[in-house]
Amino acid sequence: MTEKESLEKVALQIEKELGLFFPQNRHEDLKRGLVNSSKALYADTNPQRIIEEIITNITIPKKILETLSATLTISETYFFRERPAISFIKEVLIPKLYEKQGKIKIWSAGCSSGEEPYTIAILLKEHLPESITSRISIIATDVNSKSIHKALEGVYSEWSFRETADIIKDRYFNKAKGGWRLNDEILKMVQFSFLNLVKDPFPDPLNGTDNLDIILCRNVLMYFSFETMKRVADKFYNSLNENGWLIVSQVELNDLYLSHFEKFSHDNGIFYKKSADKCSPKITKSRIAVREKRDIPGYDKKELPPKKVVKEELSFATLENMYLKGDYEVCIDGCKKVSDGKTPDHKYLHLMAKCYANRGDYNLAIECIDKVIESGVSSEDIYYLYGTVLKENNEPVRAESALKKGIYLNPGHLFSHLMLGNIMNQEGKTEASVRYYNNVLDILSGMDDQAIVSDSGGLTKARMKEMVEALINDKRR
Repeated sequence: MTEKESLEKVALQIEKELGLFFPQNRHEDLKRGLVNSSKALYADTNPQRIIEEIITNITIPKKILETLSATLTISETYFFRERPAISFIKEVLIPKLYEKQGKIKIWSAGCSSGEEPYTIAILLKEHLPESITSRISIIATDVNSKSIHKALEGVYSEWSFRETADIIKDRYFNKAKGGWRLNDEILKMVQFSFLNLVKDPFPDPLNGTDNLDIILCRNVLMYFSFETMKRVADKFYNSLNENGWLIVSQVELNDLYLSHFEKFSHDNGIFYKKSADKCSPKITKSRIAVREKRDIPGYDKKELPPKKVVKEELSFATLENMYLKGDYEVCIDGCKKVSDGKTPDHKYLHLMAKCYANRGDYNLAIECIDKVIESGVSSEDIYYLYGTVLKENNEPVRAESALKKGIYLNPGHLFSHLMLGNIMNQEGKTEASVRYYNNVLDILSGMDDQAIVSDSGGLTKARMKEMVEALINDKRR
């Protein structure tokens, strides 16, 4: 095999697993990254060993994949990066957060070593009262676990502060070995985890990437092919609440793959807003659509067809299909008005609860689930939905109780164990979270590595096992 053929195969595999795009005119960049990866892993400037491991394996080995994610991209970042974005957050978004009721969710996607999400945390702390910041959840994800571990340590060199005012540095950082350490108050505001934007499912309530108010993804999309950019941008759209915001780098602005967002100009920058008035992207079915909250483009309410047509079309199966398409308003209205005489009422209530949850109307979702349970119906699926909605409604104690009831009914309900692990994790109960994560591994142990985990959005057992093991390892550090 010639060098050109080898590089083409490597490039295809890297695009498949990381989304990074290396056409032939960028093969020199690819070679440079492979050499640097070989140096880091094997202290060898000859990349042939890495090339062979990539080509001969079905998937790129984890240690190589993580090293490539660092050597093939520019991961260097700093606090308060891009003045237009900082200005937009302070002058436009933060005032809007004053008006927001309930939980506020922010995602830093491709967070690198943590400067971006910590910048957001500092801005919120500076400009919002405790009554609001206590309702804010900031999640930060990256494909490179080494970057995540650096972020968790919270120690940064002087170079990370080149756009940071001294007063902010003095207020939120303390001198430490190797640089400056962020204070615990800000460190605790951000939850870090591993997530591959190309391979892992989102929007997803299990990793917090659903019903978001703000997504920041800067200097990430520019490494992807157009098709991957479009696919990831569509999933970001579906992850946002109606009127949620997407912030990308000013060098990544592109109306072709962000056309379904409404553009907003501020301080010489362009920012993107999810709007129900825009044409929505194609929605792909995932486990979120079936089991949990999946934020998708809003539905512009129209008049229903004549009564005769309604009777003919709005069977339970049709209503369920409306739910899967994201037509929540019509589905809810149909559930209230239509009964086909064959489907028990609790099925309609369950469907309505999922619609309300996906809209972020958690109290209405809870009312529907309460009615289902009061009718004498109970199942692990009902309690799993109940637990997830209660968690999103900032009721972790009730959420824990609901999920445990579901596990009592079905001890092998994988996602209930996983959700309980996440709740324990967020509450700082490390031992309990690890116990639930280990329960997930025990449930997975009976499956073949390449088997698809039911309702996982297409994840194989091997991939889910890897993700859960990463959560456990983070807790043990």
